[in-house]
Amino acid sequence: MKLKPVRLSIIALCGLSSLSALASEFNHGGEATIVSQYIFRGLDASQEDPALQAGYDVSHSSGFSAGIWGSNYDFGGNEDGVELDLIAGYSYNVNDALSFSAGVTEYTYSGDSKSTTEFNIGVAFSGVSATYYSDQDLDSDYIELGYELAFNQSSSLDFHAGRAMPDVGDDSNDFAITYSYSIKRFKLFAGFTSHDAPGSDEYFFAGATVSF
Repeated sequence: MKLKPVRLSIIALCGLSSLSALASEFNHGGEATIVSQYIFRGLDASQEDPALQAGYDVSHSSGFSAGIWGSNYDFGGNEDGVELDLIAGYSYNVNDALSFSAGVTEYTYSGDSKSTTEFNIGVAFSGVSATYYSDQDLDSDYIELGYELAFNQSSSLDFHAGRAMPDVGDDSNDFAITYSYSIKRFKLFAGFTSHDAPGSDEYFFAGATVSF
């Protein structure tokens, strides 16, 4: 039995409506950054040279998300190349002030450094955040505390404190403060970071990010 054109049109409209509703539940976007130095948890990861970084992620209204992030790196010697991170996570907003999150990141490197898998769980309340990280390959844990002081919709001051707790070796701490100013799709930032591990240093950094 053949469907009449009117019935076919109704079915087609229903299908398009369902696809539109499904698509509206997803958000996606990315950003590209140039920064004077790649710093990871207070440690220099580019031998004080500039870094180009970019990321893209897709999120669903249910709270699930997935993304990819990359940067050039230089750990010294002949160990340099491109870092590519694969990220997946879930977040739940209890209300406008309180939220919980959990996720996993796979760090991969084009050089000789081995890839590592790190799990995380966190909570945020009214600009204050606390996140616990556990790296399954490096046998190391990391606790991060953060606070965002927003002056207005364009500018903010971000405070960061972290503590690395490896299974082998001594614990260490790092601290950072960053000022950011946004202009539409562009963000300018500058900051200072320090680390108390032996041989580490203090750094000033600055950069710019464009969102797309």
